[in-house]
Amino acid sequence: MVRAAVDAIVEKKGVEITVFDMRGFTPFMDFTVLANAGSGIQAKVLMDAVIDGVRKTGLRERSVEGDPASGWLLIDFWDLVVHIFRPELRNYYNLDGLWADLPFHRVNAEKPGPENGG
Repeated sequence: MVRAAVDAIVEKKGVEITVFDMRGFTPFMDFTVLANAGSGIQAKVLMDAVIDGVRKTGLRERSVEGDPASGWLLIDFWDLVVHIFRPELRNYYNLDGLWADLPFHRVNAEKPGPENGG
């Protein structure tokens, strides 16, 4: 499911993708994916692609919060939560900093594949 979400984001040109391993930190989810979108239109495209991609694994989203124009979308698949941000809101809320002590992988959209981030 994580790979399906990341692949969908990469395919639709989402950037600054980070996957956090939340197992052992919270019982509410196993993984969180953060990604940036350059516009509200791209955020909507990323959201739709993630939902379609993860549904192909047999999972359905529990809820979708936010609006593409708001700068922050959250897609909850129970064990996976995907956040799609405009860069300024991602910087403001700084979830990357909040979870910096957790295991994570950064994904380079230009050269697909994880690089060890922690």
